[in-house]
Amino acid sequence: MISARSKTVLRSTILAVTLAGILTVATATAANAHDGLVDSSPAADSTVTTEVTSIDLEFSEDFLDLGTATSAFAIQVSDPDGKFYNTGCVALDGATISTNAALGASGDYEVAWQVVSSDGHPTSDSFGFSYVQPDGAATAEGADRGVTCAAAVVADDQQDANTGPGWVWIVVAAVVALIAIVVVALLLVRRGKRATS
Repeated sequence: MISARSKTVLRSTILAVTLAGILTVATATAANAHDGLVDSSPAADSTVTTEVTSIDLEFSEDFLDLGTATSAFAIQVSDPDGKFYNTGCVALDGATISTNAALGASGDYEVAWQVVSSDGHPTSDSFGFSYVQPDGAATAEGADRGVTCAAAVVADDQQDANTGPGWVWIVVAAVVALIAIVVVALLLVRRGKRATS
């Protein structure tokens, strides 16, 4: 027969384990969302009337720190004829990537990008914009192939940043808390059995 105290400890343990499970599932669900593009210059679907010298993309989270092995990050700028207008390697800075560009004549351009999200998964997409070449701006011919870089350039202040995504620490803390709750509950139940014996 289970004592009233043991029943209370058992109910508390079940409640704590249930809450910890809900916290773990909720945290894991949030972790499944990949980082998203939140801003760009030029803006998606915009009409640009000034000279474009760089493409800058800002994302919702800092990228996974891969040290200098950043060839998984890319930005390509192309026109409908398949010519490429990005002229430099990708530079990383926190949640922003950028590359130099020199556009051709007025018309439609597409920016295709690829990054490694803070959760370690590659993410890619593209968007378009229209360019109205301003008077006096140089007209680039474009290249038959996009720029290939051995590694992207990492901003100086990002070289040593390797804190990992925040959600990882939340999951670890939830698991540790769950284990601690179970251990305490087992000790209390055991102690309760000794007291009634």
